[in-house]
Amino acid sequence: MENLKQGTVRQCRATEFDKTPATGTSLCPFKGAGIAIVPVRYALDRSRYDPNPTARKLLPKTGKWPALPSIRSRTYTLRQLYDGYVYVFDETAGTFHEYAYSASDAGLQRIVWTDAHLGQDIRTGSGEAQPYLIYPRKNTLHIAYAPVQWTWRICEHMRSHEDSRALWMKRLDLAGYCITMNEPGTLPLSEMAKAVADVDAGEVHEDFRFYDAAIPSTKPPFNPQEGEAAWVPLGADVHWLGSVPDKDSALLIALDDPLAIVKDLGMQLAGDLAAYQTWQAHEQHKVDMAIAVTGLCGMPSQPDSKQSPWPWIKDDPVSIQQYLLDMEAYLEQLALEEAQALGSGTTLDVAQQPVTDPPSLRMHETLVQRYKPSPSTAEIQDWNARSKWRMQADLKAARLHLQQQLPILKRLQSQIENTRSDFRQWFEHIGIEPLKLFIDTANPNTLLYLQTITEELLTLWGQHDDAVGWINAQEDQATTLFGTLRYGFSAPLKEALHHQADRLLNGLGDITNLVTRAGELNAVLNHSGFADAAWMKALKQPVQDTFKAMKELATGRGKQVAQAILIALIPADSRLAQGKQPNLIALLRNFLIGKVLINTEGGTKIDEAFDKKLQAWERERLRLQRDLNIVQQRWFYPGKPWVRQSLTHDVNARDARLQAHDLKIPMLIDFRNNEYAKLFRQEIEKFFHSGKNVARHWQQHVRNVTKEWGIHGASISWSVIMLNFINTALVWQEVGRDGNLSAKDMVKVGYNLGYSFNLLMALYVEAPWEIVKSAQPVKVGKYEVGILERSAAYWKARGNTTWANAVSGFKIRLFATGAFAIAATGLEIWDLYDDYKNSNTEDEKKIIIAKGFSVASMALGGTLQIFSLLFKIKWIGAIMGPWFAASMLAAGMAYLFTTALLNFIKQDCVGLWLRKCTWARLPKYRHPETTDGQKDEIKALLEIQFSPHVIIKATTEQEIINTGRTYNSISKRNGAWIQIRFPKALRGRNALVNVIISKQPLGVFPVEKIESSVQKEFFDKGAFHPLSDWGKITNRRPELGFYPSIFPAIPEKEDIIWKAWIPLYEKADFLEFKVVYPSDIAHELAHEVSYLYQLELNDEGESTFDGLSKTELTVNHEKRADACQLFIMP
Repeated sequence: MENLKQGTVRQCRATEFDKTPATGTSLCPFKGAGIAIVPVRYALDRSRYDPNPTARKLLPKTGKWPALPSIRSRTYTLRQLYDGYVYVFDETAGTFHEYAYSASDAGLQRIVWTDAHLGQDIRTGSGEAQPYLIYPRKNTLHIAYAPVQWTWRICEHMRSHEDSRALWMKRLDLAGYCITMNEPGTLPLSEMAKAVADVDAGEVHEDFRFYDAAIPSTKPPFNPQEGEAAWVPLGADVHWLGSVPDKDSALLIALDDPLAIVKDLGMQLAGDLAAYQTWQAHEQHKVDMAIAVTGLCGMPSQPDSKQSPWPWIKDDPVSIQQYLLDMEAYLEQLALEEAQALGSGTTLDVAQQPVTDPPSLRMHETLVQRYKPSPSTAEIQDWNARSKWRMQADLKAARLHLQQQLPILKRLQSQIENTRSDFRQWFEHIGIEPLKLFIDTANPNTLLYLQTITEELLTLWGQHDDAVGWINAQEDQATTLFGTLRYGFSAPLKEALHHQADRLLNGLGDITNLVTRAGELNAVLNHSGFADAAWMKALKQPVQDTFKAMKELATGRGKQVAQAILIALIPADSRLAQGKQPNLIALLRNFLIGKVLINTEGGTKIDEAFDKKLQAWERERLRLQRDLNIVQQRWFYPGKPWVRQSLTHDVNARDARLQAHDLKIPMLIDFRNNEYAKLFRQEIEKFFHSGKNVARHWQQHVRNVTKEWGIHGASISWSVIMLNFINTALVWQEVGRDGNLSAKDMVKVGYNLGYSFNLLMALYVEAPWEIVKSAQPVKVGKYEVGILERSAAYWKARGNTTWANAVSGFKIRLFATGAFAIAATGLEIWDLYDDYKNSNTEDEKKIIIAKGFSVASMALGGTLQIFSLLFKIKWIGAIMGPWFAASMLAAGMAYLFTTALLNFIKQDCVGLWLRKCTWARLPKYRHPETTDGQKDEIKALLEIQFSPHVIIKATTEQEIINTGRTYNSISKRNGAWIQIRFPKALRGRNALVNVIISKQPLGVFPVEKIESSVQKEFFDKGAFHPLSDWGKITNRRPELGFYPSIFPAIPEKEDIIWKAWIPLYEKADFLEFKVVYPSDIAHELAHEVSYLYQLELNDEGESTFDGLSKTELTVNHEKRADACQLFIMP
């Protein structure tokens, strides 16, 4: 389409030569009686997404501009008007003119009012259009622009109210301009190309500027649903300069258009959110995992040193990561040199410079020069302790990724925050008065126009965590159009509905009043849009007209927008129903107006007996809560032992009764014929007890229910949501496990027995071998016969009883040694095969194979021993000789080495997670780069973060024993202290804990449970302690008959410790724990997680946080029903 604002040849010529000759010798530039006025609008300059965002035209410093709201993300400029209307009130002449503006040619067409136009909201004209207005140079004008035509009521209001004109229209004193040429908001027309962003000098230069604006400069694609979208073609200044009667007697004036500015900010916010979401889709998971990896494997983000470099780099993520990269490179080099020094038998001290400076020393000097602090001893020790984890993850790659992506993240988040701030500023600037925007809310057309714009902006605004809080504040006390959106932007209507809701709820205390008013209130709720209600008739006519316009739109062409408004405000409504003091009045007020907007089918009613039901419900709830509190306090602070078990059942029963009672709260309002709200609540209760997953099954369940009830569309569904707003939860089924040994346990029993007997038989063989190896062959006939070449009976018959006994004992023992060796190695090979199948890395597989070869070598040695006895007895000397011993020694050393190496590369739960994480060193072990793979990775990390931390320490006492000659004092174990540290996320919840003691007979047999009452002691004599008591346990048991009588104060919002002392069986070797989290925590992890711990009892104490890597402990066979339930203090 041809651009009509390019400038014709005639206009270009008129720009070069004056149309009006000078009439005198005066220096005054104004040559005629009239001044040509070209209206433009205040706007936002190019955005960051513009093809050339730096080519901006700021408001000229020579002009006098109003104090527009201060914004962060954009700058102000001037732009052309778009299709709309310009209104001029001439104070001097006392006239009021209306012009239709066309963006295609910048034409202003006067709509001359006739008798037919009077009182009409839609007016048209047919006169000639010019790209300027012209008024006498002595007159004072008030000018305004509106994208929609003013209704007759607004025209009359602005014509007759001087104060409104002063507030919302731009005053232009033409006489003053002729003197100063610098009235507020004006510029000479000759400066148009310098000041107006979408006007070029001489000719149009198409560069796709403002393509991302709400009113673009290029024609947007046609949308069948929305029709032709508004746009403004670029223009050349000659189009205006060549059209006015005299270019020196012409000016441009900037008019307000707040809605276009907030729409531009909305478009920018959409772009910012899209950019952020695109970044999140590609990089968020990698960054989150990189943060986790660097936290686990790297230097702490805050150094220990007092001379910190952070004051000058703490806000710069690039510098922070570079500092950590340099520090970690130094520590890696230092560890390498220390390892080399240990290998050579020397020591390395950074403080003492060796003859040849090691690289670490130069790196240390550079660090000190650049950052000042050097790592402390504690930091170096912590770094070395994490070396095993660093074997699994590429710390440097994760750190470099953070260095690259954190500045991008910071920039994207800053962009969103700045745009949101500007968005708030402008809506606060607009305020709550729609007349400021020249919108008549009593007119359905203009009301729908403002509703549509505000709803779209509200939907954009709602895509942020802080949005709901701000909208809630607007619902409470409106300072922007968002606070009155659902009320047709009418604050008086909102106040009237609030009063009705207040009357409804505040009368509940008076039963008689409620009963007598129930009919009236039901009439209020079910009146046809409240239009004929007495309280509505008492409102001013403009408010009533607004209400009628809302109702008309909700039943017709504005239905979709009305529903979208209510859906966008549901999060805010849910906040009203939550918290310590739910705002029931506001919630009911919103429900009343929502019924009008949503056009709900079916009437609602108030339960006339609600007051009695509510009072009874409240009394019962207070009683149940009081009873529950009493029992919980008794559980937390029992006055005597052995009562917690019964109290646990009591707490669970009372809590269940309270929850069931909460679901039976009486409903004040429900649907008259079909009690959908009540039915829906019953469905929630059924789902609560079904055990189904909310994320997977709830949506389909709702769909089935609504279909069954015949609920279609948004009306009933929205009403049901508003009448319920209750939370749903899940329950899970208890599962138990038997106590039988697994196949793997049986294998371990076998080869442990085999190796034990193999060692015993090897010692037993050595005694007769001394006789056998020293015996010289004897001559029997023509042949020399060795001792082992004949049987024991042969030597006995020859009278050599010594040789006879030696041969007999040696053969039996050698056969047994070989047989046990074969059995043991065979069983271990079976176990190694099982380990091979379950190994997680190639390194583990290779070491298991190497270990298998060493085991096979030992098996071969046992086989040769048996074969030498069965077939060729003369081989025995060779088998018992030094080469065979050396071979078996080499196989044994290989076995020990591979066993040690395998134990070294085996990881705890953190190492296992690092091995599979996004930054794992071996890509083939990483989780798949899919949505499910990322979820699994996060779940695995959450399991680690939720892990309890366990400390145990044995307690001892001195016992005097009589040795026959004297009395000696020996240390005897009598019990153990236990501390379990639960994460703060579990405060106010509960956990199931199984505790057993176990032993390992002879140190080689399978671990077995010791029957004891240790769990009862742990449960009944334990108490909660603050985090400050963590690790503060000794080897002294409490006083005899100990029972905790002093319970320390527990600070909120921190981890909490369960501490108990338990008596122990003297021969106990281990304490084992199984911790199972409650259903809500398990739901966050998407599956139930059991944490298993086995800690060795000793005087020094044992500590671990790893409850995930062990899966075959004896405690795992304990039944869930036998677990003790710890109610963790809120």
